[in-house]
Amino acid sequence: MAEFEQLKILKQPLPSLTERKKAEIIQAIRKKSTNKKRLFYLPLIGMCLAFTILAIFLIPLLSEVKHVKNATIIDRSTPRYLPFIESLHGDQYVIQYIYDDMEEWQWEHRLIDKDLIVEPNYKIINRGDIVYFKPTKVMIESAVQLSEFGVSRIVALPGETISISKGQIMIDGKKLETYYGRLRDRGKVVENSKENIDLDPVNLGANEYYILADTWWRGHRLENGKITKEDITGKIIGIRE
Repeated sequence: MAEFEQLKILKQPLPSLTERKKAEIIQAIRKKSTNKKRLFYLPLIGMCLAFTILAIFLIPLLSEVKHVKNATIIDRSTPRYLPFIESLHGDQYVIQYIYDDMEEWQWEHRLIDKDLIVEPNYKIINRGDIVYFKPTKVMIESAVQLSEFGVSRIVALPGETISISKGQIMIDGKKLETYYGRLRDRGKVVENSKENIDLDPVNLGANEYYILADTWWRGHRLENGKITKEDITGKIIGIRE
Protein backbone atom coordinates (compact mmCIF):
# COMPACT_ATOMS: atom_id res chain seq x y z
CA MET A 1 0.00 0.00 0.00
CA ALA A 2 2.82 2.38 0.83
CA GLU A 3 4.56 1.67 -2.45
CA PHE A 4 1.32 2.39 -4.30
CA GLU A 5 0.94 5.76 -2.56
CA GLN A 6 4.52 6.70 -3.42
CA LEU A 7 3.99 5.82 -7.08
CA LYS A 8 0.83 7.88 -7.11
CA ILE A 9 2.67 10.83 -5.76
CA LEU A 10 5.40 10.55 -8.41
CA LYS A 11 2.84 10.45 -11.19
CA GLN A 12 1.30 13.75 -10.06
CA PRO A 13 2.24 16.78 -12.31
CA LEU A 14 4.87 19.21 -11.02
CA PRO A 15 3.44 22.35 -9.54
CA SER A 16 3.38 25.25 -12.00
CA LEU A 17 5.43 28.44 -11.40
CA THR A 18 3.55 31.28 -9.90
CA GLU A 19 3.34 34.61 -11.78
CA ARG A 20 5.49 36.24 -9.15
CA LYS A 21 8.21 33.66 -9.57
CA LYS A 22 8.14 34.07 -13.35
CA ALA A 23 8.51 37.82 -12.98
CA GLU A 24 11.47 37.37 -10.64
CA ILE A 25 13.20 35.02 -13.09
CA ILE A 26 12.61 37.36 -16.08
CA GLN A 27 13.86 40.33 -14.08
CA ALA A 28 17.01 38.43 -13.10
CA ILE A 29 17.67 37.49 -16.74
CA ARG A 30 17.17 41.08 -17.88
CA LYS A 31 19.44 42.37 -15.14
CA LYS A 32 22.15 39.96 -16.18
CA SER A 33 21.77 41.01 -19.83
CA THR A 34 21.91 44.70 -18.87
CA ASN A 35 25.11 44.14 -16.90
CA LYS A 36 26.68 42.45 -19.92
CA LYS A 37 25.74 45.41 -22.13
CA ARG A 38 27.19 47.83 -19.61
CA LEU A 39 30.43 45.90 -19.54
CA PHE A 40 30.47 45.95 -23.37
CA TYR A 41 29.92 49.72 -23.68
CA LEU A 42 32.15 50.71 -20.78
CA PRO A 43 35.42 50.72 -22.85
CA LEU A 44 33.70 52.69 -25.63
CA ILE A 45 32.48 55.28 -23.16
CA GLY A 46 35.98 55.53 -21.72
CA MET A 47 37.50 56.07 -25.17
CA CYS A 48 34.98 58.77 -26.03
CA LEU A 49 35.68 60.52 -22.75
CA ALA A 50 39.43 60.36 -23.37
CA PHE A 51 39.06 61.81 -26.90
CA THR A 52 36.85 64.60 -25.56
CA ILE A 53 39.40 65.58 -22.91
CA LEU A 54 42.20 65.42 -25.48
CA ALA A 55 40.26 67.63 -27.88
CA ILE A 56 39.63 70.20 -25.15
CA PHE A 57 43.38 70.62 -24.65
CA LEU A 58 44.50 70.22 -28.29
CA ILE A 59 42.10 72.61 -30.05
CA PRO A 60 43.46 75.75 -28.32
CA LEU A 61 47.02 74.50 -28.89
CA LEU A 62 46.40 73.91 -32.60
CA SER A 63 44.75 77.30 -32.89
CA GLU A 64 47.81 78.90 -31.31
CA VAL A 65 50.11 77.07 -33.75
CA LYS A 66 47.95 78.23 -36.67
CA HIS A 67 48.05 81.79 -35.33
CA VAL A 68 51.85 81.71 -35.16
CA LYS A 69 52.05 80.28 -38.68
CA ASN A 70 49.74 82.96 -40.02
CA ALA A 71 51.48 85.74 -38.08
CA THR A 72 53.82 86.36 -41.03
CA ILE A 73 53.48 86.92 -44.75
CA ILE A 74 56.43 85.31 -46.49
CA ASP A 75 57.81 86.22 -49.91
CA ARG A 76 60.54 83.84 -51.02
CA SER A 77 59.73 83.99 -54.74
CA THR A 78 60.85 87.55 -55.53
CA PRO A 79 64.49 87.47 -56.71
CA ARG A 80 66.76 89.89 -54.91
CA TYR A 81 68.55 91.02 -58.07
CA LEU A 82 67.24 91.91 -61.50
CA PRO A 83 68.55 89.73 -64.33
CA PHE A 84 70.74 91.08 -67.12
CA ILE A 85 68.95 90.93 -70.49
CA GLU A 86 70.56 91.29 -73.91
CA SER A 87 67.65 92.03 -76.26
CA LEU A 88 64.19 93.53 -76.09
CA HIS A 89 60.93 91.90 -77.18
CA GLY A 90 57.58 93.30 -78.25
CA ASP A 91 56.80 96.71 -76.78
CA GLN A 92 59.57 96.61 -74.19
CA TYR A 93 61.67 99.75 -73.89
CA VAL A 94 64.68 101.03 -71.96
CA ILE A 95 64.96 103.83 -69.42
CA GLN A 96 68.13 105.17 -67.81
CA TYR A 97 67.76 105.37 -64.05
CA ILE A 98 69.88 108.03 -62.35
CA TYR A 99 68.66 107.84 -58.74
CA ASP A 100 70.08 105.92 -55.78
CA ASP A 101 66.89 104.92 -53.95
CA MET A 102 66.98 101.32 -55.25
CA GLU A 103 70.54 100.59 -54.22
CA GLU A 104 72.17 97.28 -53.40
CA TRP A 105 75.45 96.69 -51.59
CA GLN A 106 76.95 94.91 -54.61
CA TRP A 107 77.78 97.49 -57.26
CA GLU A 108 76.85 95.38 -60.27
CA HIS A 109 73.28 95.07 -58.98
CA ARG A 110 72.76 98.74 -58.22
CA LEU A 111 70.17 100.37 -60.45
CA ILE A 112 71.72 103.83 -60.48
CA ASP A 113 73.06 104.79 -63.93
CA LYS A 114 71.74 101.54 -65.37
CA ASP A 115 69.56 100.97 -68.42
CA LEU A 116 66.43 99.31 -67.09
CA ILE A 117 64.05 97.32 -69.29
CA VAL A 118 60.35 98.14 -68.90
CA GLU A 119 57.58 95.69 -69.82
CA PRO A 120 54.42 97.73 -70.44
CA ASN A 121 52.22 94.75 -71.30
CA TYR A 122 52.32 93.08 -67.91
CA LYS A 123 49.43 90.81 -66.95
CA ILE A 124 49.59 90.90 -63.18
CA ILE A 125 51.31 92.87 -60.42
CA ASN A 126 52.79 90.81 -57.60
CA ARG A 127 54.19 91.79 -54.25
CA GLY A 128 57.90 92.46 -54.67
CA ASP A 129 57.68 93.61 -58.30
CA ILE A 130 59.63 96.73 -59.25
CA VAL A 131 57.40 99.08 -61.22
CA TYR A 132 57.86 102.12 -63.41
CA PHE A 133 55.18 104.59 -62.32
CA LYS A 134 53.94 108.12 -62.70
CA PRO A 135 54.21 109.97 -59.35
CA THR A 136 50.95 111.02 -57.76
CA LYS A 137 50.11 114.62 -56.96
CA VAL A 138 50.82 114.01 -53.27
CA MET A 139 54.26 112.61 -54.08
CA ILE A 140 55.11 115.58 -56.28
CA GLU A 141 53.99 118.13 -53.69
CA SER A 142 55.98 116.53 -50.87
CA ALA A 143 59.14 115.60 -52.77
CA VAL A 144 62.28 117.70 -52.87
CA GLN A 145 63.43 116.05 -56.07
CA LEU A 146 61.27 113.80 -58.22
CA SER A 147 61.32 113.05 -61.93
CA GLU A 148 58.36 112.67 -64.26
CA PHE A 149 58.45 108.91 -63.67
CA GLY A 150 59.75 106.87 -60.78
CA VAL A 151 60.91 103.35 -59.92
CA SER A 152 59.82 101.62 -56.71
CA ARG A 153 58.83 98.23 -55.33
CA ILE A 154 55.31 96.94 -54.69
CA VAL A 155 55.02 96.05 -50.99
CA ALA A 156 51.24 95.93 -50.45
CA LEU A 157 48.38 94.80 -52.69
CA PRO A 158 44.76 95.91 -53.23
CA GLY A 159 42.52 95.40 -50.22
CA GLU A 160 45.39 95.13 -47.74
CA THR A 161 46.36 97.37 -44.84
CA ILE A 162 50.02 98.33 -44.62
CA SER A 163 51.83 99.77 -41.63
CA ILE A 164 55.43 100.03 -40.45
CA SER A 165 56.49 99.36 -36.87
CA LYS A 166 60.07 100.14 -35.86
CA GLY A 167 61.35 99.60 -39.38
CA GLN A 168 59.34 96.42 -40.04
CA ILE A 169 56.66 96.34 -42.74
CA MET A 170 53.37 94.88 -41.53
CA ILE A 171 50.59 93.67 -43.83
CA ASP A 172 47.17 93.33 -42.20
CA GLY A 173 48.97 93.30 -38.87
CA LYS A 174 51.31 90.49 -39.95
CA LYS A 175 55.06 90.73 -40.38
CA LEU A 176 56.24 90.83 -44.00
CA GLU A 177 59.11 88.38 -43.99
CA THR A 178 61.31 89.00 -47.01
CA TYR A 179 64.56 90.78 -47.84
CA TYR A 180 62.70 94.04 -48.60
CA GLY A 181 60.42 93.83 -45.54
CA ARG A 182 62.69 95.84 -43.22
CA LEU A 183 64.45 99.18 -43.21
CA ARG A 184 67.58 98.87 -45.34
CA ASP A 185 70.46 101.08 -46.34
CA ARG A 186 72.08 100.16 -49.66
CA GLY A 187 70.83 96.62 -49.40
CA LYS A 188 71.79 96.01 -45.78
CA VAL A 189 69.18 95.71 -43.05
CA VAL A 190 69.41 98.49 -40.46
CA GLU A 191 69.14 96.58 -37.17
CA ASN A 192 69.65 99.38 -34.66
CA SER A 193 68.26 102.56 -36.11
CA LYS A 194 68.48 105.68 -33.96
CA GLU A 195 65.02 106.59 -35.21
CA ASN A 196 61.90 104.45 -34.93
CA ILE A 197 60.64 104.29 -38.50
CA ASP A 198 56.87 103.96 -38.21
CA LEU A 199 53.91 104.31 -40.53
CA ASP A 200 50.31 104.45 -39.35
CA PRO A 201 48.01 101.88 -40.99
CA VAL A 202 47.03 102.73 -44.56
CA ASN A 203 44.05 100.92 -46.10
CA LEU A 204 44.22 100.15 -49.80
CA GLY A 205 41.23 100.11 -52.10
CA ALA A 206 40.38 97.51 -54.73
CA ASN A 207 42.58 99.24 -57.33
CA GLU A 208 45.38 100.54 -55.11
CA TYR A 209 48.94 99.42 -54.38
CA TYR A 210 51.61 100.61 -51.99
CA ILE A 211 55.16 101.21 -53.18
CA LEU A 212 58.42 101.89 -51.38
CA ALA A 213 61.96 102.47 -52.55
CA ASP A 214 64.40 99.85 -51.30
CA THR A 215 66.30 102.63 -49.52
CA TRP A 216 63.34 104.28 -47.85
CA TRP A 217 64.94 107.54 -46.85
CA ARG A 218 66.10 108.21 -50.44
CA GLY A 219 62.69 107.71 -52.08
CA HIS A 220 59.33 109.39 -51.69
CA ARG A 221 57.94 109.92 -48.19
CA LEU A 222 56.77 106.70 -46.55
CA GLU A 223 53.22 107.95 -46.02
CA ASN A 224 52.82 108.81 -49.72
CA GLY A 225 53.29 105.37 -51.25
CA LYS A 226 49.72 104.76 -52.36
CA ILE A 227 49.20 104.53 -56.13
CA THR A 228 46.54 103.11 -58.45
CA LYS A 229 46.95 100.58 -61.21
CA GLU A 230 46.57 103.39 -63.74
CA ASP A 231 49.66 105.08 -62.28
CA ILE A 232 51.79 102.05 -63.18
CA THR A 233 53.33 102.39 -66.63
CA GLY A 234 55.13 99.06 -66.63
CA LYS A 235 57.19 96.50 -64.72
CA ILE A 236 60.99 96.64 -64.53
CA ILE A 237 61.99 93.16 -65.67
CA GLY A 238 65.77 93.48 -65.98
CA ILE A 239 68.93 95.43 -66.67
CA ARG A 240 70.04 95.95 -70.25
CA GLU A 241 73.30 94.11 -70.72
